[in-house]
Amino acid sequence: MGSARPIYCLVFVTRRCNLDCGYCHMVHSGRPDPERAMIQKGVDLFMRSAGDICFHLFGGEPLLRFDLVKWMIDYVAETYPDRRVQYLITTNGLLLKPHIVDWLVAREVEIMLSLDGTYDSQGSWRVSVGGDNERAYQVTCDHIAALTARGVPHFLNMCVSPDNADRMVDNVRHVRGLGIKRVQLAYELGALWDAPARAAYLAGLRAVIEELHVDGEFEILNAPDAEPVLGNMTFALDTNGDLYRGCAIVLEEHMPTFNASTFCGHLDDIDSVQPYIRSRFAQVTGFLRYTRQDPHDWPILRSNYHIGYQVKKLLNEMGHRAWGEPRERGPEAVTGDQRRADGSGAAELRGSGGRGGRRATTT
Repeated sequence: MGSARPIYCLVFVTRRCNLDCGYCHMVHSGRPDPERAMIQKGVDLFMRSAGDICFHLFGGEPLLRFDLVKWMIDYVAETYPDRRVQYLITTNGLLLKPHIVDWLVAREVEIMLSLDGTYDSQGSWRVSVGGDNERAYQVTCDHIAALTARGVPHFLNMCVSPDNADRMVDNVRHVRGLGIKRVQLAYELGALWDAPARAAYLAGLRAVIEELHVDGEFEILNAPDAEPVLGNMTFALDTNGDLYRGCAIVLEEHMPTFNASTFCGHLDDIDSVQPYIRSRFAQVTGFLRYTRQDPHDWPILRSNYHIGYQVKKLLNEMGHRAWGEPRERGPEAVTGDQRRADGSGAAELRGSGGRGGRRATTT
């Protein structure tokens, strides 16, 4: 039952967070953390539905429930000892104490850190719940330095907004100076990317790759096969047992119609995830059709797909690959699906313009 790529599921072990980021539109309070029985039911669903699995431990800040993280991974190891399972955890780094790092490393959990550049660049976005933004930023940087000193594998997810796309190169230089060796430059999901903002992001991405990317030394992890991000065939398991396709759950307050379009059902009513798997093109066109009548969500979603396909085109033209992906065709090659849905050819994506509606999260 193996497959070329694992089925990928975001597992929300909590919605609570120790930061209050301006581009995050999840409901964080009033939603209880999941019970172990619910997590077990979700794990069992995926383990019986597919071969290779990647569980992405998410929140909120998942290390606020490190007990659930440990329980879930140990449950999989004890119940499915012969199965191939990959783990990834996204954390803001504030709780990455040495004993937690030791545990994650011992179980081969890949660490994805979120940091958006210099303090000045991200200070107004990433607000500490404790009230001391500068201290929170320094703690994250200190924990990154500790990971680097120990040689612990990790990479950075840097959120780039329309407002700071022109500072991308400086921000990447800054995190490289912190010891980061792998960076994923994520355009802000849920922002309305107009033509000037798209141009700034694409110019920054090209400049960063040309100036800073060196295989094995400092790597930009953006990959054409991951674009557009909101078309990725992933699943998201919420704390209450609801299952979604994609990652729109992190935009639930900002783009409720789009989020509703991704809903699969509750774990109690799902026997297999296989009926919910779609191609990227089917995801993109399906979500656009569902949101077309929403005057708020549809233009934003269309602009996010537009920039995603432009990123795909740029990376292909540059011959840029990440994650060890093989090149199967020349850099100019474009799939039939992409020709129907890229920024230059799809009616659904034409005419996106204007700024506004911004603030969302990226994963």
